[in-house]
Amino acid sequence: MIANANQLTEVERLAKRAERERAARKEAERQLEEKSSQLFESHEQLKHAFAQVRESADRTRAILESMPNGVFVTARDNTILDVNAMACQKFGLTTSSAIGRLLAEFLPFIENLSASKKEELFSSHLPYVSTARTKDNVEIPCEITATRIDADQVVWMVRDISARVEAEMRQRKLEAELQQSQKFESLGTMAGGIAHELNTPIQFVTDNTRFLQKAFTDLVAAVQDLKVCVTPDVAKRVVDKFDLEYLDAEVPQAITQSIDGLERIAEIVLAIKRFSHPASATKEANDLNQIIHTTVLVTKNQWKYVAELNLELAPNLPPIMSNAGELTQVILNLIVNATHAIEDRKYAGKLGKIVISTHAIENGVECRIQDNGSGIEPANLKRIFDLFFTTKTPGRGTGQGLALAHSIICNSHGGNIDVESQLGEGSTFILRLPLDGTGASWQSK
Repeated sequence: MIANANQLTEVERLAKRAERERAARKEAERQLEEKSSQLFESHEQLKHAFAQVRESADRTRAILESMPNGVFVTARDNTILDVNAMACQKFGLTTSSAIGRLLAEFLPFIENLSASKKEELFSSHLPYVSTARTKDNVEIPCEITATRIDADQVVWMVRDISARVEAEMRQRKLEAELQQSQKFESLGTMAGGIAHELNTPIQFVTDNTRFLQKAFTDLVAAVQDLKVCVTPDVAKRVVDKFDLEYLDAEVPQAITQSIDGLERIAEIVLAIKRFSHPASATKEANDLNQIIHTTVLVTKNQWKYVAELNLELAPNLPPIMSNAGELTQVILNLIVNATHAIEDRKYAGKLGKIVISTHAIENGVECRIQDNGSGIEPANLKRIFDLFFTTKTPGRGTGQGLALAHSIICNSHGGNIDVESQLGEGSTFILRLPLDGTGASWQSK
């Protein structure tokens, strides 16, 4: 009995122990399941957070890449950490070739900025105007702003302002040209007034001189008649006393030269009046030869010490519907350019040569202005009529004369302008103008 009782007690003890172990295992499984659930939830949260961070990073990168300005992200020591596509494009870089380099390679001005200036740049967020340098050492004007992301990183935004600077320069040139044009207009008005005032006294001085010429001829004839009324001795004494033979030889010559000079003055005055006449917006039938004669005359002081100017103008050239003032401006610009080209060739003690010729062509006229100056570089021939393009030194040319000539001939008159040139030998500008002033008869062919 005692043995059976002991066996029962051991069985109960084992059963209780097994029950406890089952309960413990159940609790462990429950805790494991709960922990697994928590881990899964945490993992999902981390995945969602990572996706959000990734989406934010992608959005930030997309914004960075779409910006029209170059962006550099640098460390505190100005080592480049990142760049956007525009920075790569402007500076000739790739992202991999830019990272690790110093920003001063591309923005040299930061090397000379004091600590206070850098702090002012970071805090003000105002653009700093300076020049940036590309990989090929090409300098471009820029506006630079700098912003601290944190204590260790700075974002530099670089905006290319080349177009704005060029536009401002163009505007200043146009304003200067306008001021110059206004001055010339005032001078032209004044010159026209002076020419008008000179015209009357020149006319009566010329008339009086012609009268003196005729009167002197009559006076000489009267003296010859009087000589036969006195003895030869008396006649000789009078002739010798008043040196009548000298006067008879020299006075007619002096009067003739005076008349020639007065006619020359009258011709110049007339040319000034034509040249200074206000330009009309309308077109009328004009004689191109007369326009050339007038322009050559008023520009003589430009070319007479540099070149001989010969005119080979076709007689009976048909009139062309045109704006005389505009064509005068074209001829003037081309004569001045030819003079400068001859000066650049530097003839030693000799004059250069300018030849202006005209002849009729089908439904139009052609004018050639040829010089034996320095010629034009072949690479420049395609750009010779571009606005503001010039090969002249600063202050000597603005790059507007040939552009204006092209606009007047091609746009205003429906014609065309070409240039033939050989470097070191000279150039020929060829103007072709339609008779109708529009080029309609040419376009219909």
